[in-house]
Amino acid sequence: AVSSFATKVASGSFSTAFIQDITERKQAEQRLIDSERKYRHLAESVNGMVYRVNPYKMVTTYVNCYVNNIFGFTPDEIYSNPERFREMIYTGDRENVFSELKYLMEAKKDGALEYRIVRKDNEVRWVEDHLAWEKDKEGNLVSMNGIIYDITERKKAEEILNRDKDTFKKLVVERTDELVNAQLELEKSRRLADIGTLAATIAHELRNPLAAIKLAAENIKKKQLLPFADRHIENIEKKIIESEQIINDLLSYSRIKAPKFEALNGCEIMEDCISLSVNQRSAGKRVKISKNLKTIKNKLIKADPVQLREL
Repeated sequence: AVSSFATKVASGSFSTAFIQDITERKQAEQRLIDSERKYRHLAESVNGMVYRVNPYKMVTTYVNCYVNNIFGFTPDEIYSNPERFREMIYTGDRENVFSELKYLMEAKKDGALEYRIVRKDNEVRWVEDHLAWEKDKEGNLVSMNGIIYDITERKKAEEILNRDKDTFKKLVVERTDELVNAQLELEKSRRLADIGTLAATIAHELRNPLAAIKLAAENIKKKQLLPFADRHIENIEKKIIESEQIINDLLSYSRIKAPKFEALNGCEIMEDCISLSVNQRSAGKRVKISKNLKTIKNKLIKADPVQLREL
């Protein structure tokens, strides 16, 4: 490719022509056209909104058709209103977004932002904005280029995950409290078991001397000839009965085992209890026992025989 121009001398006898080879320039122009075409083709095929903005005037110089998918506006609607981008940023996020943009611009750093936008139909969505600065040879900013992705579904998933995480933490705390309480109850049961063992030992050790004292009191009562001694013997017997009751109460309080239910003959149980009561509390006394057990004869009840006899 060449370019030429000619001049005509005033006398008209001859003319001069200059020819210049512009092949390299044409090739460079063609490469620029091809590059621009490839860039636009790539920008239009990306699954995100590609844009270019004048960093000083904040005027959009290019935006691909994907802007309609994210923002609900056509490219022409974006070009026609320089404030469109600013207006589309969610009010609550706008100050933070432009504050971060100012910092990145002054530092000439690339970056990524997450913020909410308001679509043309007023639907609020989340976007992720990856931006990079284009600079000239001197390092001056020429344009702000970027690509915006819709991350609304990801944000919803994160919200659900965080909510489930909080629920899980709460559940762990509740289960931990239950385990701690169960451990405390187990420790309490162990202590009660120790108390029960101690109480049984004490009861056994006390019943033997009480039985000996009781027998001695009965023998003295039978053989003594002094009337004034009866009052003291009765007092001894009373204290023996009170001591036995204290032992029974201690055993009853320290009992932690669950009742072992059996089918028992109610009449036999009553006979045993009456006989035991007479032997323990009425021995040596003129006590008349009257029984009428016909109504419960051959009647079976479900109960713990040991605990029933201790009542």
